[in-house]
Amino acid sequence: MARRKDKYPTPFSIRLTDEERAKLDAMAGDLPMADYVRTRLFDTPSPRHHKMRRFDVNQSLLKKLVRELGRQHISSRLHLIMNAIDDGDLEVDDKLELELRYLCSELRHLRRNIRKALGDELSDRQWGGRR
Repeated sequence: MARRKDKYPTPFSIRLTDEERAKLDAMAGDLPMADYVRTRLFDTPSPRHHKMRRFDVNQSLLKKLVRELGRQHISSRLHLIMNAIDDGDLEVDDKLELELRYLCSELRHLRRNIRKALGDELSDRQWGGRR
């Protein structure tokens, strides 16, 4: 199946430092990034009139959630289970081991994103363990 070359114009990409991207995000406000950049480059109003939805992060509620997750010791318990599997002390089938490893990965990803949303201002103790 042949692809139509004229369907979309060639995209333009640029690498920015974290600081440059944060400044650009702040300057864009509620506009989608592509619309904001287009208005700055061509000094014209955006042809699109939709606003990007931004969600306010309830920091105190998020911190409370993180503390409760830390108190449950889910990460440390999973770590103990994975160590037992790795040491051969706990026999599990390949499917369960794969699911447990995926769960560990998802928890790390969730923790990283929550810390990023909070500006990494929680101490390790508030997370319920070491980093």
